[in-house]
Amino acid sequence: MRDYEKRQTLRRLWMERPSDQRTDKDLAIFHEFVAENFPALLKGVGRNTFDQLRDDIGELRDALTR
Repeated sequence: MRDYEKRQTLRRLWMERPSDQRTDKDLAIFHEFVAENFPALLKGVGRNTFDQLRDDIGELRDALTR
């Protein structure tokens, strides 16, 4: 799977969550879910997977927490 496909999948999974479960606080819970169920989506070279996830979710997270 290419990087853009991983990012699209992560964003789709994030948006499938109820809107009240898409806050900065919920990102850690989502990271745990993805790590357990879709670990290949978090594979990064030399990067913390949580930071990678936060970057991949990006503006979707920011827009909902303002």
